[in-house]
Amino acid sequence: MKKLSYFRLILEEYLLHNHPDKFPDTAFIDSRSEQAELIFEQCSKEGLHISECKEQANNILLKDLHYSLYCKIQEVIEDNFASYVLDEMDLYNSFKDSITRKYDLSDNYSGSAEEQTMIYELIGLIQIHIEKHVL
Repeated sequence: MKKLSYFRLILEEYLLHNHPDKFPDTAFIDSRSEQAELIFEQCSKEGLHISECKEQANNILLKDLHYSLYCKIQEVIEDNFASYVLDEMDLYNSFKDSITRKYDLSDNYSGSAEEQTMIYELIGLIQIHIEKHVL
């Protein structure tokens, strides 16, 4: 039976919507939520305000998870291919490995010039997918 934890619930919800491939990784979820709980407890014992404790715990909880390729694929589909019915998860699974090998999708990736290049590549990959599988 898994332990009920505020930070675990926050992380699971976040992963479900932003990194669905990480959602089944219970070891990762356990480790991160436990780290966040420990940081929160430590900050609390040091007398920090609850908002500061939550902020520090959330920094640990969501480290390296702020940028989401899954969400970017959803955005590209909405912006460029709205008239097609496409399975975002299928596209994500198809492109994830090649994109993550080529681009550093770190927490600071959003808004970078390299991100725009990746978006153009995603548009091309999705267009090819549509030509092969939808049309």
